[in-house]
Amino acid sequence: MGLAKLATVMRRQVASGGTRKDLQISPSEHVLEPKPNPLIYVRDRLLPAPLVKMAVASSRLFPPAFRRLLGFVMLLR
Repeated sequence: MGLAKLATVMRRQVASGGTRKDLQISPSEHVLEPKPNPLIYVRDRLLPAPLVKMAVASSRLFPPAFRRLLGFVMLLR
């Protein structure tokens, strides 16, 4: 249920004297919220994989002094 519909139901409850029956929502007031796309989660998990592989490869290839210099240059940009 969306927040707007919940606020409408709560206002109706206060205006009518506050019975429990007023809290029930009719099927016409029910708001269908879209289901999240599972492909988005796959993309979010796959994006860091090559970045981690590049970080591990660079840590093996370059000495620590060069990595510090490279990081410093990237911070200055």
